[in-house]
Amino acid sequence: MTEVLLDMAEEHYLKGNTVSAFKWASLAQELDPNFGSVNLYVEAYRINLAAFIIHPNGERNWYRLLDIEQHSVSCQAITHRFVKLAKMIDPEVHSSAAAPTALKHITMAWENLGEPDKRCAYHARVGLPPPTLEKPQPQLVKPQLEKPLEIGSKKRSRLETHMEIASKKRCSSSHPSENTSQKRCQVNSSSHPSEIASQKRCSSSHPPENTSHKRCQVDSSSHPPKNASQKRCRIKSSSHHVNRHRVIF
Repeated sequence: MTEVLLDMAEEHYLKGNTVSAFKWASLAQELDPNFGSVNLYVEAYRINLAAFIIHPNGERNWYRLLDIEQHSVSCQAITHRFVKLAKMIDPEVHSSAAAPTALKHITMAWENLGEPDKRCAYHARVGLPPPTLEKPQPQLVKPQLEKPLEIGSKKRSRLETHMEIASKKRCSSSHPSENTSQKRCQVNSSSHPSEIASQKRCSSSHPPENTSHKRCQVDSSSHPPKNASQKRCRIKSSSHHVNRHRVIF
């Protein structure tokens, strides 16, 4: 049924009745909006029908051709609209007889509205107020997460898993594990000796009993025994006898 209505629209357009062609195509769109090319037919007929709308000075309404209601839109928005319509009614894709003429009309509309100078001149010719040429505000683009990965029973994205791994690494660097603390203790043992080293220093400062005996034996050499003192006394007594003999003579 939709194809029959579109064929009827084409027949009316070829006969020069663009209004009837637009009506039959719009009816087909209402009956089956999901039909493949019904939107292309409706748009092509609409553009050709808008070309008949003329201002009092004899110039066409280029905004109506591009289906733009507000005259204060930016030139960038007008260009985007032209590109979208040109792709839709491309004669190489669209088989309607109205496509080539529609493409010619929207191209002329874009040439008069796409540039600020030509657009202001068009507004002055048709009696429209000068357009407010506002700079388009940059749109903030939110970062899109990649496809989620299944980890166990939960779904996580790759970005989330990388962030979690990085956070764990930072946490482990600030809080070392038990093995790391043990290694640090082993390294610091050189600067802080263990109990065995402290015992060695203590033993060096407090020698055992055998060492004290040895010291006593060494000191005995500086203090000779009683026999040595007796020998010295005998030597002195002999010297006294010699002196006595000298006095007698």
